[in-house]
Amino acid sequence: MAYIEDIRSRFGDPDALSSRYEITLIDDSRALISGQKGLQIISNEEVVVRVKGGKVRVYGEKLVVRSASREEVFVSGSIQGVEKLYEA
Repeated sequence: MAYIEDIRSRFGDPDALSSRYEITLIDDSRALISGQKGLQIISNEEVVVRVKGGKVRVYGEKLVVRSASREEVFVSGSIQGVEKLYEA
């Protein structure tokens, strides 16, 4: 059991890693949000995605959710910004 604890202390708990999220921006026209927990708002001007600890808001013009899976959301359009919205 000490071996497993040693590995976790060096590399982190794999269960904790699965609850994180990551945002990848590709120029100003595409965004990939990994580790999502659901879509909250979808419009031409904003897409709000639930993630652990809050929400991620992608805003711009002509936004389209190109694909969504259990883990990822892919947004394209003229992206003007991305912001983290923290839960109170």
